[in-house]
Amino acid sequence: MTQGLRRILQALLHVEDTPHRTALAFGVGVLIAFSPFLGIHMGIALLVAFLFRLNRVAMLLGTYLKACPRMAWKRSTGTSPARRSARRCG
Repeated sequence: MTQGLRRILQALLHVEDTPHRTALAFGVGVLIAFSPFLGIHMGIALLVAFLFRLNRVAMLLGTYLKACPRMAWKRSTGTSPARRSARRCG
């Protein structure tokens, strides 16, 4: 049981990946978070990670760190930061 769980975790975390590939996965995750497709960032990140065999955890972490604060701001204020600044200027 323990060996099977260990194998699953190693496959999920891509333990054998180089630091360069892990950083690439994180960077691609951040890049995906900047896309205008609100709400489906995590799905896109997982799809790209599976297609290019990148570290899924690093990809989701990069996406989550960028996407979630922006969504939290929008939920708490009811508007995006761009709309608020447009209201102040206009």
